[in-house]
Amino acid sequence: DANGDGKINVADSVTVLQYIANKAKYPMNEQQIENADIDGQKGISGGDAIAIQRIDAGLDE
Repeated sequence: DANGDGKINVADSVTVLQYIANKAKYPMNEQQIENADIDGQKGISGGDAIAIQRIDAGLDE
C-alpha cells in the first residue's frame, strides 16, 4: 500500500512511479517506502510498480 489508503491497487503503482520520477514533487514517507519496496530488490524501482500491478490483477499474491 504505497499511497497509504489501505488498499493495494494501480494507484499504488502510480505513486511509486511518481516518486521515482520526482521525489521532491511526489515524496513518500518511510512507511510508504517500506510498503512499496516489494520486488525483492533493494530500493524503490519500476519493478515494484510492476509487482504492485501484478498483485492488483490477481496474478501474484
